[in-house]
Amino acid sequence: MHNLFSFKKLAQTFITKLPTLLLTSLILFSATLSAAEVTQLDESLVRVDNRSTAQRNEGIKKAFDNVVLKNSGLQSALKNPLVMAKHNNPNALMTQYGYQEKEGQLYLKVNFDNRRIVDLLRQANLPVWGKQRPLTLIWLVSDDEMDQRQIMSDGSSSQVKQDFSRQASNRGMPFLFPLMDLDDSMRISVSDVRGMFVDTIAKASRRYQADFFIMASIQSNGNSVNYALSLYPKTVDAASSAPLLSMNSDAQNVNLAISAMMAKISEYYVDQYATVDSGTQLTTQVTFSGVNNINQLVALEHYIGQLRAIKSAQLVKMKGDTITYDFSLFSTQADLFRVMDLEPRLTPLSKAAEPQLAAASSTANNTTGSMNDDVPASNTMRRGIEMPTESLKPFSVPTATIYQWKGH
Repeated sequence: MHNLFSFKKLAQTFITKLPTLLLTSLILFSATLSAAEVTQLDESLVRVDNRSTAQRNEGIKKAFDNVVLKNSGLQSALKNPLVMAKHNNPNALMTQYGYQEKEGQLYLKVNFDNRRIVDLLRQANLPVWGKQRPLTLIWLVSDDEMDQRQIMSDGSSSQVKQDFSRQASNRGMPFLFPLMDLDDSMRISVSDVRGMFVDTIAKASRRYQADFFIMASIQSNGNSVNYALSLYPKTVDAASSAPLLSMNSDAQNVNLAISAMMAKISEYYVDQYATVDSGTQLTTQVTFSGVNNINQLVALEHYIGQLRAIKSAQLVKMKGDTITYDFSLFSTQADLFRVMDLEPRLTPLSKAAEPQLAAASSTANNTTGSMNDDVPASNTMRRGIEMPTESLKPFSVPTATIYQWKGH
């Protein structure tokens, strides 16, 4: 997928700038994963009753659906004609399968060719969600085994918490549950979560390294289950505390309630962080500073190589501790920046704005003395000036795009 320089060529170029002592670090290097880097996007674990061919075939189809869901983030992706066709014959995309037993239950573990899964999603014009995903802290109130309402903690053995964690894992969505230690217990109560007291929850969430936090509840209501949630960014402002998304509804059981919540959250994140191939040639240039040794270079190359927003990448300049790449993108520059902002090893120092359309016609300038060459086309139309299409040309904002790299 990525047309990166070969590691050998990069290493040879970089090594000439390093002291001999640093050569030993090549052997000791191991890639550092960020808290929001999701792995195992190519595999699924499916419950089966036995090892029969019929059960295996059905298990492989279900595993295929799970992997599509992990990589696209949308339940509707399973209804796409191209995806449905592969669902009926998923073996062509499968790389291996095997069986596992856990607590007396038999599971079928299936691995697929992730590159071909991604290619399928691109062909179907579906979103592709990369490994870099937001980490979400969830304050979830539900009933425990004694039918007492409580906030689900990281160490809770509640079935609701287990079901939530399982479904989150199946979708490739990283979640954190609060510790609910003395510090949390002194700050947060069940009524704070159920009452959606944003300021209180936001303050308690600051100790956790999460990108977003959720207040949610799941409660039995006769023959149904009521569920509610509100999603907020970690930097929520008390003056403007409207949730990014919210929902309040009923389901037949807890599993369906959790499934509906997961789908809603996933749809929001996919809209923000997944990319759909625009079909156009979009490029941008990004410079990374702070790359001082071969370990950092390799870590940066590994990071760039797994960004699904990038179609191809080429290293174009190395100077001092800075490295510059030309990126060919599937979608917009802004989409790439949103994904990169999730990476804790990156700090944005400056960002170029998206290229825009500008009026560049001398004829247009003669039409009105108040216009100049950098007036966007949309503004000219609002002023009632007819601007021929050929008079518009793209211009690039000169601001550079620079990130500081803190990878080891």
